[in-house]
Amino acid sequence: MIQASELRLGNLVFVDNKKYHPKLKNIPVVVTGIEKKTLTNDQKQSFPFSDSSIRIVPTQGEFKDLEIGQLNEFIKPIELTEERLLQCGFKHTGNGFYELLGTHIGLCNIGDVFFNVGFKGITIGNIKYLHQLQNLYFALTGKELEINL
Repeated sequence: MIQASELRLGNLVFVDNKKYHPKLKNIPVVVTGIEKKTLTNDQKQSFPFSDSSIRIVPTQGEFKDLEIGQLNEFIKPIELTEERLLQCGFKHTGNGFYELLGTHIGLCNIGDVFFNVGFKGITIGNIKYLHQLQNLYFALTGKELEINL
């Protein structure tokens, strides 16, 4: 689950809702809206981890371009991988290093899970998920990260 406060409009995430949207599993969806929800006591018992409704639009499949609402309990992050970095325009420069040319943003694979992030030669932290990279890129450049799925 991702907290709604971690998301921005335009973030790519996954949905894992086996009951209502099983066909969306492993299909990237775009966040198009975030709304804080006040759940009734009955709803809280059914969805104890949800406090927000996230509007999403699938990027492919039979629901492509159809806006759907999901409780944040069912919103899952997309892990960063070499493939995802390349889809974001990063170039592999060797020894686990990746650079987004023209931005001074570099990542170093420091294990199976995390990437160490640097900006203009200064290490600024570790990230694990695509939405974190999107948010960081926007914070540093004021632009949306282009991702070619």
